[in-house]
Amino acid sequence: MEAHQSVRELIVALKMAPDATDVLGDLVTAQYLSKNYPAALNGLDLLSKREPLPAGSWFIRATCYDKLGELAQALDAYQKFLQSNKDQNNDMYFESTARVRAMRFGENAIEVEIYAYILERDYGAFLAAQEDLLLQVMETLERTGGAVALPTQTTMVTQDAWVDPAKAAAAAKAIEKSRDPGVPGLKHPELAPDGGANAANAKKS
Repeated sequence: MEAHQSVRELIVALKMAPDATDVLGDLVTAQYLSKNYPAALNGLDLLSKREPLPAGSWFIRATCYDKLGELAQALDAYQKFLQSNKDQNNDMYFESTARVRAMRFGENAIEVEIYAYILERDYGAFLAAQEDLLLQVMETLERTGGAVALPTQTTMVTQDAWVDPAKAAAAAKAIEKSRDPGVPGLKHPELAPDGGANAANAKKS
């Protein structure tokens, strides 16, 4: 309620002094805190025409786009903040470098990279924070109809004949014909009782 009250008061003050840049800056902050992100973005546009804005303004702009679901513009604003920011130890820097990006089309899924800082000294607290992050990922997937991909294999079951029936019949006929003793030119060895052709020839000699 305090942020909304501040917005109303600052709008009145800005109408009384339209050129007051400090009042416009305070109004942008109040609109951002009251979660009126479109109004905060409009205010930033007006403010940027009056004076150079600090690096933190890109962070506010990126967050507004992020909250509005305009991800491409949010990513662009985050990148501009990181390029202009000189303090790599502040909270805005850590929040901007945390990212989720589509990496590649894998064999079974679209692979996504989640990069985040977990600022916990205690290992147990670190594991708890990591677990909470993973659960949030699972909840987001479930809410949006996604799922964690698992390696799968597909087995095709078909009743189609893999051997050409006509070719199979022709091959069988050729085999039967080759076994016919009446076929000219075919000499079948004389087999001994134990099935050995050499043994039968030896007896003849």
